[in-house]
Amino acid sequence: MTLYGQGGFNVIVNKKLSREGSQTFTEEVRNDQLGIKDEIEVITYSNGFGPGGFVFRGDVGAFIHVGKDLFIDLSLSARSSSLVLNEFDIEYIAESDSQKRGARLSTKGTGFGLYLGIKYRISKESS
Repeated sequence: MTLYGQGGFNVIVNKKLSREGSQTFTEEVRNDQLGIKDEIEVITYSNGFGPGGFVFRGDVGAFIHVGKDLFIDLSLSARSSSLVLNEFDIEYIAESDSQKRGARLSTKGTGFGLYLGIKYRISKESS
């Protein structure tokens, strides 16, 4: 068995989303406790990705010898970024209050992966 580990970071210089535009819809909002009914217009924008950032990564694993030329590759991988990966804006206007209000939803990410693979040696080194 051969153990290995590696780490580092990826610099994402630019990210681009191919989808652009907005969606507008109107719906009725009800509060039965207060007896209030109102129309609200909701506008959503797909902002896509931010301009770039850093993603830190680390891997640890093992190659397990099963046969003369056959190996099992087992590894654990972790990725993390403290920067925003994706943003989505929402604006809404109520019929009773014409002041536009907004909210921004943003995502940050951390991921873990367990990988199981099979490797077969095709050629041998000649001495």
